[in-house]
Amino acid sequence: MPTSIKVLIGVILAALVGVSVLYFVKAPGSSNEPVSTVIESITPANGDKTLQNGQLKVDLLTGWDARLTIDGVSIPDDELTKVAPLGTIAFQPGPGKALESFPAGQNCVVMTYWQIATGPDNSFTKSWCFTSF
Repeated sequence: MPTSIKVLIGVILAALVGVSVLYFVKAPGSSNEPVSTVIESITPANGDKTLQNGQLKVDLLTGWDARLTIDGVSIPDDELTKVAPLGTIAFQPGPGKALESFPAGQNCVVMTYWQIATGPDNSFTKSWCFTSF
């Protein structure tokens, strides 16, 4: 095999490795998100449907914390149910809360999350929308 073909194959393989590394370090669909395994699950997920009084729940890796903003309304920390050892954060709308129910139709969430060890000054964001009825 000629040397020029060997070099070309090497360059192509190096480019594929580089693209693969970028994919796993920066999750697609987010402008500011670390390794995608930090967020284990989101309920309701992007595009899901839920009841207007349904619960929103996020499961992060242990050692991470988050804040939630739903339809532009910042949810106070004391209205979130956090189980730090499990990395879960939940919000249940209800009377006297920032949101008494999710408005019918599309609702969008912005989650700001960070590693507890480094604090919220080094945070990331994840956005998604769901429909309530």
